[in-house]
Order: sequence, then C-alpha cells, then structure tokens
Amino acid sequence: KGRLGPLAQSYGLDRVTRWKPRYPDRMKTSGIDVVLTQSLLAIIGALALQKGGEVASTVAREKILKPLGIL
Repeated sequence: KGRLGPLAQSYGLDRVTRWKPRYPDRMKTSGIDVVLTQSLLAIIGALALQKGGEVASTVAREKILKPLGIL
C-alpha cells in the first residue's frame, strides 16, 4: 500500500474514487493509501473478467510494475 497508493494518486484515481474519509483533513490517517490500492487492484480484476488474463497482466506490467521499478 505504501508504493501503490501514491502510484494510484499519480494516475488521478483519488479524484474519481467515491469514498468518504473518516478524517477529511487527515487523508493518510483515514486510509487513502489502502482505498487507492484496493481500487487499483479492482480495476485490474475487472480487466481480467472483461478482457481476459492476458490483457490484465499486460496492463499490470505496463502501468503498475514498470513504474514501480519491479520489472
């Protein structure tokens, strides 16, 4: 969550995710990283269901793993 949360924020996922934080003035304490990480993983899961595992793994490699420096 420490690395995926900021990556999801850089993609603008925080602006489109519908979520009401417990502490609006302290987003970190409210768990924004966990919410964004789960949202990112849900998108990959939805891609796997709709387009197949090959497309989902390609998107995960290109959009998640490469920017994190894992690949």
